[in-house]
Amino acid sequence: MTATFRVGKDMSKPDLKEYLTKIYQLPVVRITTANFSGKIKQVVDYRGKRHPIKRADYKKAWVQLESVPEANFELFKQWNEPRDELVEASAKDPGIRRMDGP
Repeated sequence: MTATFRVGKDMSKPDLKEYLTKIYQLPVVRITTANFSGKIKQVVDYRGKRHPIKRADYKKAWVQLESVPEANFELFKQWNEPRDELVEASAKDPGIRRMDGP
């Protein structure tokens, strides 16, 4: 199983492996990281002039896990609960529309 995380730019592979094994007891097999530069957006001010705004740079880590115990799956489910509740609420309320659909 592979999990993807956004990590601090100063976090190294050994630091990330130590963090995941000590805090979450995850059996880490391999870690791959990549640095990404932030997107440049165009912002229009009150006079109609465009200004480039750069978002923050970030680092992404792909962590290959050996086998995840069932107890740790509950951790990943908790991260998705607010999003799942919002999707259920939008399905019930006709006033809430999805951005990608009708």
